[in-house]
Amino acid sequence: MFSSNNPINKDGRNAFLKNFKFACTILLFLTALTSATNLKAEKEFRIDLAYGGTWHDAEKSKINKNDDWLCWASSAANILAWTRWGIQSGITTEDDIFSYFTQHWSDHPSGSPREAWRWWLTGEKHGSGGAEVLNAGGGFWPDVDFSTSKWESPAGSLFRGIGQHQLKRDPYILRHLLEDGYGVVLQIVRPTARGSRDSHMITLWGFRYSWLNRFKGILITDSDDAKESYSAEQAQNKMVYYPVELKNREWWFTYRGQEWKILAAYALLAKSQYYK
Repeated sequence: MFSSNNPINKDGRNAFLKNFKFACTILLFLTALTSATNLKAEKEFRIDLAYGGTWHDAEKSKINKNDDWLCWASSAANILAWTRWGIQSGITTEDDIFSYFTQHWSDHPSGSPREAWRWWLTGEKHGSGGAEVLNAGGGFWPDVDFSTSKWESPAGSLFRGIGQHQLKRDPYILRHLLEDGYGVVLQIVRPTARGSRDSHMITLWGFRYSWLNRFKGILITDSDDAKESYSAEQAQNKMVYYPVELKNREWWFTYRGQEWKILAAYALLAKSQYYK
């Protein structure tokens, strides 16, 4: 009801309603446009930003003839630097840690971050064959119990190993590892024409995901991407983003112009999370 003291004629009322409808239409359009933009937008999670510290990129180099097959050790060194398990007197960077590995281990492709971390923390190495300890060392944290750190260990364990079958059951476990404060090394493989496969290790630092929480890609560092540098210290550290695609519950991505898949993950809990 309109007050007789403030009369509005019929034409004025119609003009008001028309403008109101127009404003509502514009509002609905802008809301739909914003929603569509959000659907396309990507968000990013990085463990160094969530838990502190910085990302690391230990590099192979021309001058070192004992690092050609040590991608597993360089990735392990990155994680030791970020988790702070690796910082010792005179050893303050990922390149220092990697250099320590090259001085104590054989240059062999069959090593693993798990055994590298076990040796660094406790001084022990399990198994024989493949990469071997040539000179005594490691054992910087002898009181740490690494014996319970097994494949498919539960959340909160010092070490977690995620194999191919567990990764297929839960492809998004990679995201959970980072969010839970684990430094993660990925083993990636590429089928070859010979019927075998090439294998490589890279360090995972984060991921990008859509507004609907769909995994879009990974942020990694790679010991091989500056291999032509004269020395590790001269190599440029860089983090690279790779879009990934889920095929048959496996993560695939284009790496060095070829299709590679993520086969397994090695995860080490940050020292601050272990002792909290």
